Amino acid sequence: MACPRRVVPVASSSVAALIIVLVESSHRRRTQTKPSSASHETQQPSASRLTPSRIYWEVVPSVPASHPLTILSSLPKLRSSQPAHSTPRTRGEERSMEAAATRPVLRVAAICGSLRKASFNRGLLRAAAEVCEDSIPGLRVDHLDISDLPLINTDLEIDGGFPPAVEAFRAKVAQADCFLFGAPEYNYSIATPLKNALDWASRGKNCWADKPAAIVSAGGGFGGGRSQYHLRQVGVFLDLHFINKPELCVQAFQQPPKFDSDGNLIDAQIRERLKQVLLSLQAFTLRLQKD
Repeated sequence: MACPRRVVPVASSSVAALIIVLVESSHRRRTQTKPSSASHETQQPSASRLTPSRIYWEVVPSVPASHPLTILSSLPKLRSSQPAHSTPRTRGEERSMEAAATRPVLRVAAICGSLRKASFNRGLLRAAAEVCEDSIPGLRVDHLDISDLPLINTDLEIDGGFPPAVEAFRAKVAQADCFLFGAPEYNYSIATPLKNALDWASRGKNCWADKPAAIVSAGGGFGGGRSQYHLRQVGVFLDLHFINKPELCVQAFQQPPKFDSDGNLIDAQIRERLKQVLLSLQAFTLRLQKD
């Protein structure tokens, strides 16, 4: 027994829009095995029962209302509003999305210890911001520039105040929920610009205190691993809480290339490892804030 059908003529200059409503396969099976009454065959479908999200449009030549082109009536209840080619979300995925929507947006202050424009460590921080924007809801990376900070000198502190560049930097550090350090290795230790920034924000009221942090690095040899260990030592006195795993020390000069000539991260595997660092930082920050 054929499903109910209806002609919908729509004239628009030389073309008309024919609306084709997808009929549920379960309905077709029922109509093939169960005869319908004559009154049902002639019954006109209600316009209110048509679900726009399951209507597909096809442009066809303009036809008169008597043309045999027809529209199949919709069912009382359609199975899904998702496109036919998409994969339905699992209950776990839906719960994860709902949980992500209710999380607060965490502000990650990203600080690079190298001042070079094409720095690999700066490239890691740029990639971190892109990863958060693309695939980590609730985490936002903001770069904190340390190039304008003067060398640490307590003579510059007047009546308990600091130079304007230092005051601005300290305020941004205090507002951050957590930190992501790009830590290049200079002579087996922390780069001077980064150590200078750490010292300025610890003067007077320690702006780093009791906040979570993560470290990433790139370079030759150990990939900046020694600078990471020294930074962790400094963090003990600053009362920073570093995540322990995963670690990311990128051996930047090994093949295949990890960065382009502008310092942008181009290695997909490193990008995925960076994402895992960020997810760990996010979870640790939320846990500390909850406690």
